[in-house]
Amino acid sequence: NNNRQSPTRLPTMKPTGTATGIVAFDSGTQGGQTWSGTITTVDSYYDKSSDAPYAVELVTNNRRSTWYLSFNDSSVTITKVKRGGEVTNMGQIGKGKTATISNWNQSGLALVVKVTEIALGHASIDITFGP
Repeated sequence: NNNRQSPTRLPTMKPTGTATGIVAFDSGTQGGQTWSGTITTVDSYYDKSSDAPYAVELVTNNRRSTWYLSFNDSSVTITKVKRGGEVTNMGQIGKGKTATISNWNQSGLALVVKVTEIALGHASIDITFGP
């Protein structure tokens, strides 16, 4: 597994629900949390050509919606799924690009997602919460 984590503050990382291909990033609300790792496409995960997760759940303190990062061979997608099932594409991130979600978890701090690499079947990403 290619996941690397900050040696000083480790976010909660666990499979969520029944899908073991989803890793959870629980940033909390204080800032200082980071996660770096690789995600693969859903197809690569299920055909066993990769053991990397196919999505990262961005854990929120809001029970009304869930946020995910996933990869589709050309970019990383940020998706928001509301409790009733409504899915909203919040944006795409290409190689070398970042996306910022302001006031993450009503903390006043930003959550930043950077795509550091896109290669055949996988994307490497860095997530930083707060300063």
